[in-house]
Amino acid sequence: MSPADELKHEHKTILMVLGAAERKIAEWKAAGRVDRPYMAEMIDFFINFIDRCHHTKEEKHYFKKMTDRDKEAVLSLVTVLLQEHEEERRRLKATVESLSRVKAEGMLPDFDAIEKNLLGYVTLIQDHIVKEDQSLYTLTDRILTTDDQRALIEVFRKIELKEMGHGGYEKYEEVARRLAES
Repeated sequence: MSPADELKHEHKTILMVLGAAERKIAEWKAAGRVDRPYMAEMIDFFINFIDRCHHTKEEKHYFKKMTDRDKEAVLSLVTVLLQEHEEERRRLKATVESLSRVKAEGMLPDFDAIEKNLLGYVTLIQDHIVKEDQSLYTLTDRILTTDDQRALIEVFRKIELKEMGHGGYEKYEEVARRLAES
C-alpha cells in the first residue's frame, strides 16, 4: 500500500464519521437535545484520529516529501491544503465551544451555533478530501520514489503509535464504524 493509498483509506474512515455527524445533527435538531456520549466520542475522533494522526502524517511528512521532490508541481496545492487544515482546526474549536454549552441533560441552548459550526466543519473536510484524493494523491507514484514511499509508511506507523498509543489506530477505526452505525 502506498502512502497515498493509506491516506485515502483514512479518508474513507473519516467520511463515515462525517456522514454520521450530518445525520446526528438532524436527529438532535428534531429531538431538541444532544446525545452527549455520542457527541464526546465523535469530537474525540475528530481531534485524535483526524487532526493528531491523519493531519500529522500529511503535514509533517507526506506534504513535505512531495514538496521536496517536486515543488513546482505541488507547492500551490499543498499551500491551499495546509490553509484548509488550519481552517478545519478553527471550525473544530468553534464546534467544541458551542457543544460545551450543551446543558448536562443534553438540552440545546443555541442549536443554530452547533449546527453552523459542526456542518461547516463537516463540509470543509468533505471538500478538502476531494482535493487531496483527486489532485495531490494522484501524483504520488510520479513524484515519490519507492524508497520515499516505504519511508513514509514507516513514519506513519510511528505517528500512529506516538499519537494514539498501541492499538489506538485500530481503536479509532472501530469508533468510526460504531459512530457510523448508530
